[in-house]
Amino acid sequence: MPRPRNINHVTVTGRLVEDPVLRSLPSGHQICEMRIACNHSWQNMITGSWDEWTDFLKVQIFGTYGANAHRRLRKGSSVAIEGRLTSQPARCSDPEHLKEIWIHATYIQFLDKVAFDWQRGSDEEPPEVDAQRGSDQKPPEVDAPLEHADLDMLQER
Repeated sequence: MPRPRNINHVTVTGRLVEDPVLRSLPSGHQICEMRIACNHSWQNMITGSWDEWTDFLKVQIFGTYGANAHRRLRKGSSVAIEGRLTSQPARCSDPEHLKEIWIHATYIQFLDKVAFDWQRGSDEEPPEVDAQRGSDQKPPEVDAPLEHADLDMLQER
């Protein structure tokens, strides 16, 4: 009897809390890290008033997606992200017992109608095709195995 598959899939929309950060790993891979805010609201059944809660999520995007996200997104940009949850040792005095949860993005869509191109300093309409890849391009390999030096660098953060 086949073993049941575990499902690890996340889809979120939100706004960037700060400008994304792009880093290069020793192997040459690029990684873009960002934090997004996701709001949800509900009606309090006792008072009838609406309450709101905000979650702040950490996101990692590798390769071409990461480079494009770093170039096109800024604080306040609206995005939709698909990916999976991953954990890494926390940046604290005892990282062995604490883990940070990240979203390892496998797809990102820019939701703002007009994206500001910070390198050229002009507003431009995004293309009609997927913001990350042209109609004739294959999606980048975001799950490409990282080299041992890359993993060490990620854990040192």
